[in-house]
Amino acid sequence: MKIQSSLRFLGVLGVLAVSLFAANKKAPVIPPPARPLSFRLDVMPVFFRAGCNSGGCHGAAAGKDGFHLGLFGYDPAGDYYRITRQIPGRRIDFAVPGQSLLLLKATGMVPHSGGRRFKPDSEYYQTLLKWIQAGAPDDSVNVPTITGLALVPDKIVFGPKDKKRPIQVIARYSDGSTRTVNSLALYLTNNKTTADIDDMGNVTPGKRGDTFVFARFAKFTVGAEITVLPPGSFKWPKLASANYIDDLVYAKLKNLRILPSPIASDEQFLRRVYVDLIGLLPTPDEYDRFMKDRAPGKRARLVDQLLARDEFTDLWTTRWAEMLKIRSDNNSSFGTDRKAAYAYYQWVHDQIKNDVPLDQFVRAQVASTGSNLRNPATNLYTMLPQGQFDPKAVAQDVAEVFTGMRVQCAQCHNHPFDRWTQEDYYGFVSFFTGVKRKTASEEREFYIYDDPSAPPAKHLLDNHPVPAKFLGGDSPDVKNKDPRLALATWLTSKDNALFRQNLANRI
Repeated sequence: MKIQSSLRFLGVLGVLAVSLFAANKKAPVIPPPARPLSFRLDVMPVFFRAGCNSGGCHGAAAGKDGFHLGLFGYDPAGDYYRITRQIPGRRIDFAVPGQSLLLLKATGMVPHSGGRRFKPDSEYYQTLLKWIQAGAPDDSVNVPTITGLALVPDKIVFGPKDKKRPIQVIARYSDGSTRTVNSLALYLTNNKTTADIDDMGNVTPGKRGDTFVFARFAKFTVGAEITVLPPGSFKWPKLASANYIDDLVYAKLKNLRILPSPIASDEQFLRRVYVDLIGLLPTPDEYDRFMKDRAPGKRARLVDQLLARDEFTDLWTTRWAEMLKIRSDNNSSFGTDRKAAYAYYQWVHDQIKNDVPLDQFVRAQVASTGSNLRNPATNLYTMLPQGQFDPKAVAQDVAEVFTGMRVQCAQCHNHPFDRWTQEDYYGFVSFFTGVKRKTASEEREFYIYDDPSAPPAKHLLDNHPVPAKFLGGDSPDVKNKDPRLALATWLTSKDNALFRQNLANRI
């Protein structure tokens, strides 16, 4: 899609994207085979549900009250060691399992700064007790891992008289099994006034509106759309549809029982379209000319005229320059100077003016090599302090600017509010570990190139190498290749929803 046509349509489509999601049908639950209690599958979810491994409790960087757990369970091997081996006999009592400090503190039977987390007659207590009674075994190496999470249904419409409705939280595992985990998940709502959700996944409607409720389990967070309809009768008017965007808008408004606003007056339209497209108000002459025009289609013609103006190009060059952190600085500690920054800015300006498709615009930067003065797109990799090229910083910027994802939280632990893990983070960093920057004969000029022999990024916990991996995707074959070429292809693929939706939201 070209830049100008993208600007015209993607903003509306981004807002409407949620209306394209169809509700899931009743999902079958495939029970896992009978097995003994598992530390990773049964015990750690209890800590997660009870809040023991949250950032405000034992999941904090330094732990709490002398006991540390990995944040939201990102370090199961470390957690198992700290519970069973760190202070032998203190946290687990094999002789009298019911007297284990792990249980006494969680049930409030002994002083606990976190208070009581669950009752002795709860399923959480029974899970921990049975695990300790069995000898607190660790898992075998082939324990299934969670691969996804789903809410069923993923869309609920409440009528004026409808009451509470349940949502199933279904976890999918690597062995093909699924499991209902309502009692082990955590829940939140975007807007409690419209819809609330309790600790078992039951949704209660509130005032009219549209919102999302979420369930989090392990490393996954998923949402369901909740619509609450107002009381009273509603009649949808007959409306002319000019294009498929109108169809989507009308369908959403009809579903919410909201009458569309009347057509903007010529004065309102004129002000809005000028500010939106060129960042300026119309001049008196432009105002008079538009208001006196009685020919049909004058609004569409004005949009085309504004898209063709230099001010449109300047406005969007400025917006992209801000996102790409283009700045000029003659300070010698900065990685590029005014000449390179101007070259980069002018390159972006020319891309927009020439209506270069957005995928080509992004791909040219991500896969760029050569001189930052003669191939300005390489300045994506030079807008950093001199001598401090950091693959992690570049990976974070590329993820945020081009996919809309902030992955830096996963540098030290699995992301607390998103699906990204440390493996995802360091796998994405590995696309840039081979990027090198060398100074040319002129100190203002840098050459960007990739060293295919460079090792991948190392995981923070145990320093194991993490191969290059797409966010939420696979690991491409990048042996003896510049991995950024594969990244650029994946990133700008027509099937990459992260890229499409991010650009729609930005525009």
